[in-house]
Amino acid sequence: MNFADKKPCHPCTHLIIAACFTALVFMLLWPYQAIASLIGCFVAWLIAKPIPTRDPGRSFLRIWLTAGIFLILIHAVQFAEGIRLSFEGVLVAGKSFFRIGALMASCLWLIRTLENDDLYAFLIDLRVPIPVIYVIFQSIFMIPRFNQRASDILIAQQARGFVLKGFRHRIKALLLIIAPLFATTLYELEESAASLSARGLLTSGKKTHLHYISFSFYDGMIVSVSILITTLLIVIIG
Repeated sequence: MNFADKKPCHPCTHLIIAACFTALVFMLLWPYQAIASLIGCFVAWLIAKPIPTRDPGRSFLRIWLTAGIFLILIHAVQFAEGIRLSFEGVLVAGKSFFRIGALMASCLWLIRTLENDDLYAFLIDLRVPIPVIYVIFQSIFMIPRFNQRASDILIAQQARGFVLKGFRHRIKALLLIIAPLFATTLYELEESAASLSARGLLTSGKKTHLHYISFSFYDGMIVSVSILITTLLIVIIG
């Protein structure tokens, strides 16, 4: 079943599915946590159809694997009396790794199933303040924008003669893009905030939208089943 193609699906339905999945993975024990996290990533990657204008699947995977490497280095690698791996540290790193995987799967699910207009209309209907909506959009779509911006910086570096062949050159390129990446991100945030103010979105008064969305029986059924299953599993686990 492709939830992205189901027009009756309300944005709230996708949000509750993501929240229930994340809460469940965080409550599970280590082996089941890993299995559930991998299943969630599989569903978000293969079942949720990507929106044509954005497909951040590969970016999420790279970030998740990079986080796993750093977690192993932080928790599992010990340098006392030589370099060795700690089994307890591996378990701690694994728990954090698959919890991050659950968050990654939830974000990927939302990005692949939610249209910007649908999400904005839903938040406006809930009377969520504009600054909060801005923070939500910036958080959900941060990784795709980071990936696109990093790609543009690397292309510009290659155009200037920088060589990306070999592991050492790629590590050097990663270090070189950090400063311009964050600088352009801060500039974009300031520019977006100024655009919101110029369009009067921060002024008082009721906010409206042109994109109509409705909460159907289909949505209610999915939300009820998701909450019920998640609650029962958490009670059983607890």
